[in-house]
Amino acid sequence: MTQSICLLVCLGIYSRCFSQDTVIEVPLTSVKGYSVFHPSFASKVEEPAEDVFKEDLSGIPLELNNPKRFHIVFNEKQFYYQQYLSGKLSEARYHQMKEMLKWEEPNEQDYSKKTISASVYLLVGENESGQKVWMADTDLDHDFSEEEAKPLLSYGADTYKAIAKNAVEIKAQRVEKKRIVEAAFPLTFVEGLEKDTYLFNHPLHYSATLHLDNKPYEIKINREGFIFFHPENSNSEMVVMNDSLEGKVMDIEGPVSESQYFTINDITFEYLGIDVGRNIATFREVLKKRTYNLHSLDQFFHNFQERIL
Repeated sequence: MTQSICLLVCLGIYSRCFSQDTVIEVPLTSVKGYSVFHPSFASKVEEPAEDVFKEDLSGIPLELNNPKRFHIVFNEKQFYYQQYLSGKLSEARYHQMKEMLKWEEPNEQDYSKKTISASVYLLVGENESGQKVWMADTDLDHDFSEEEAKPLLSYGADTYKAIAKNAVEIKAQRVEKKRIVEAAFPLTFVEGLEKDTYLFNHPLHYSATLHLDNKPYEIKINREGFIFFHPENSNSEMVVMNDSLEGKVMDIEGPVSESQYFTINDITFEYLGIDVGRNIATFREVLKKRTYNLHSLDQFFHNFQERIL
């Protein structure tokens, strides 16, 4: 009996010493641009003339000299599924791709048998003044007659803001809970450091706010280094903003990745990541362990033992 009572007392003290962690969910706001992050870029080569997935394009401006075609697939699973259904991709090749990339079997929840907009065409050429320009099929109708030619910028850390401002908005579609929904996202395209190399990404980040002691703390989040837009690609990293970061690009090693820790006002948090579908960022507040004087605990147990004996 005495041992049972002591055990219960010890458990009570232990539960007070080590409090439960608190999970916090805060809403996300999407913001165009790279914020304070170093953006990653994906490389893109000109579309091969014999590409089996090649589509007919119309409305290419006559004044666009030496045009090159580029085809960017932004929803690979849906794109190759509909190519398989249309017969452009053999069953053997499609199943080989699924196995290699560890894709799940198509389902009505996440895939559409109806063809939807899952890729975009770009053109690169020279205008009448000899300047390099690029164009995007922003409404994904394979018609460039109403598209705007934009200057083709060169990659460089000192041009991140200019590159982000030079983006276009792509009007796409995706499958969400068996429904085809409209989705828009920015896309920018630049010339690489080497001749005839090209890069692209999506200059879009997220902002969230943590409130501690009635004070707001702004948090900036980027997803997949700005390379992917699709919701299932949601690996992310974050940074707590402060005055010293405003208008700057922070060190590559600076942001906090998922499952890593950061501290605000002596409170430690674990960054758990984002859920784009629910539009939330999640954090775990790691409460500090309460400190007790060991001598006081020894005296408590001594007095307690005398009382029950």
